[in-house]
Amino acid sequence: MASSRAPPSRLASIPASSDPAQPPRASASQVAAVVTDCDSAGHAVLSLRNKFRAGDTVEIVGPDLRPFSITVPEMRDEAGASLVEPRTPQMKFYMDLPKAVPPYSLVRRGVDLSAK
Repeated sequence: MASSRAPPSRLASIPASSDPAQPPRASASQVAAVVTDCDSAGHAVLSLRNKFRAGDTVEIVGPDLRPFSITVPEMRDEAGASLVEPRTPQMKFYMDLPKAVPPYSLVRRGVDLSAK
């Protein structure tokens, strides 16, 4: 005999706003950089996609990698100079990660999509 129970709604998992007059705030993540190379010590070469800076909290996700969060350390440009915020799209820069990650791993950061 088939069950007449309806499948759970996806909307049930969205937390309700504490103020019924305010819609829930939408948030998402944005790819900030792509890891192009990384050695076993976590010294990574990255390519910039979207703005982020030292001190931001980002998440590293990638193939065969459990996602993890880090606070972005100081970065270096190709000449080895200190870099607080990479600015040129597709620019190559260096960042020390807490562990090795595979190529094509993504550095993503949360962004607020709600209207201000």
